[in-house]
Amino acid sequence: MSIPAAVRRAALQQRLAAQCDFATALAAAEVQAQLGDLTGLASTTEALSEVLSLCGRDAEAVTLLRDSIVFNRDKGSPLGLTGNRRAYTALAQRLAGQRQHVSGLQEAAILLTAGERELGVQQADR
Repeated sequence: MSIPAAVRRAALQQRLAAQCDFATALAAAEVQAQLGDLTGLASTTEALSEVLSLCGRDAEAVTLLRDSIVFNRDKGSPLGLTGNRRAYTALAQRLAGQRQHVSGLQEAAILLTAGERELGVQQADR
């Protein structure tokens, strides 16, 4: 029986958030990059973004979410972009009013909206 990706991601986030130890996840991302596994890389970078945010490493969280959006656009994944929209909304709400993150969040929003248009992700799908 295969474990759903969302369950694996949640388990990874919980383990990493508890320790704020990114070595294992970063090693996984390196292997995924070497293999050209955009699906895995998009999922891992989104999960790492959420964990970094929980650990207060907000600038890095925004950067990794942006990277995940790019990976999902490149692989043409509406489902991936839907997950990115959820993560973006949560991060943007949490960082509202923090001027140092406005530019990074705006860039992520532009990339995400463009990707959603390109892949036909409907407003109701968000």
